[in-house]
Amino acid sequence: MQSQRRGEAEQSMLSEAMDSIGREKDPSRAEYANRLIKEATSSAFHGNVLLNLAAILHAFVCAIVLNPKVQIRAQEELDRVVGCDRLPEHSDRPSLPYVEAILKETYRWHNPVPLGVAHRCSEDNVYRGWKMPKGAAVMFNVWAMLQDPEVFSEPEVFRPERFLEDGKLNLNMMQPEILTFGVGRRVCPGKHFADDSLFISIACILHVFTITKALDALGAPIPVKAEITPGILSFLKQFDCSIRPRSTAHEALVQEA
Repeated sequence: MQSQRRGEAEQSMLSEAMDSIGREKDPSRAEYANRLIKEATSSAFHGNVLLNLAAILHAFVCAIVLNPKVQIRAQEELDRVVGCDRLPEHSDRPSLPYVEAILKETYRWHNPVPLGVAHRCSEDNVYRGWKMPKGAAVMFNVWAMLQDPEVFSEPEVFRPERFLEDGKLNLNMMQPEILTFGVGRRVCPGKHFADDSLFISIACILHVFTITKALDALGAPIPVKAEITPGILSFLKQFDCSIRPRSTAHEALVQEA
């Protein structure tokens, strides 16, 4: 609010809505509009936390349990860029291409809305010979596009390196986040918030914790299998794992935070 009063706030759905309230002279209409804005923005926030943050972070943890070498490489990058005396920050993002690749691969490997969200044709259309009349519901199969073996070799394998070239992000290939948050005019309004939150969450988790398979009563690793639930919304089924601080110094960072 303070940055908005100073005129320094970045343009967003919230800032534009708040500006419109400021121009409203009828107190009752302004109060009503204020309530609608709260409901709309809280819905966008809640939806992102529920679907993007929770479901995608859950998939990320599963992927790390199944691919310990990915964790080791990411921690080497984090130690080199961030060090051991602080947590990763958003300003570190350009210097952490492998962590960025992990996020992209997590988007690709498991999407909580595999068929996307339905769109409606506003006019008659034809796509590759298929007629789509005005008013028709159109679904875009996110899962099929992100699991296409002609685009992503061995799509069932969690491989962040597929998004890197010579140690840098390869932006010449399909970027999963283009589909993850929807497409067109109805793209998720909380896309950038969710993406930033997921990146910093993944970076911090990898920086301070070691994630491994849990052990049973006899000390043997408990098998983990990436199984998804069916339905319009898809989640990975529950699995056991062990999450512990990498060192006492890393544990101190968590306590301080």
